[in-house]
Amino acid sequence: FGRAVESGVHAVLLNKSPQEIFWDMFRAWDIPLWQQHPRNYAKTFLDALLAIDKFKFIKSQIFGGWEIAYFDGKPAIEISMCIDMDNGYYYIGHADVILYNQLEGRFRVLEIKTTGAKYVHDAMYKNSDQAIGYSIMLDSIAKDLEESGTFEVFYLIFCTSLDKWELKDFSKSRSQRAEWLNTILLDIQRI
Repeated sequence: FGRAVESGVHAVLLNKSPQEIFWDMFRAWDIPLWQQHPRNYAKTFLDALLAIDKFKFIKSQIFGGWEIAYFDGKPAIEISMCIDMDNGYYYIGHADVILYNQLEGRFRVLEIKTTGAKYVHDAMYKNSDQAIGYSIMLDSIAKDLEESGTFEVFYLIFCTSLDKWELKDFSKSRSQRAEWLNTILLDIQRI
């Protein structure tokens, strides 16, 4: 379900046609098309299509000025990073989407999530180490365009139990990145 919704969001952000959006979502679906998902009764393919219809309706309201960034002529979707931590250890991550605001000259990471939770609290996403690691990726790809000491992460969450989208917006500082790197190095020492 989550992969189909994520594929639909990508397709909408790329301004694809309704047929192309459907096709992208269909290819991401991993069980028979109209079968309910085995882990959650509310996560059918039809539910995924309805979620994307709702996303289309709110897209301009929540992403005003932000569009998918392009690097080397390709959209910044599922961008991977691999950080060499020395001694044979690597930190590997994948950002769902990197957005760019031309007026502000800034990049922002978009993470697309789905949840069956009845309540979505900031704490579920705000303290994610996953998002802090993206600051290293942004430093590498943004070069001199990203001048701030912080960067932002959007969490776009479709709540299946509430049948609605929620957007969480968090800033991550360079000091948080330093703490994150230190924690990873300590983990490697323990290993």
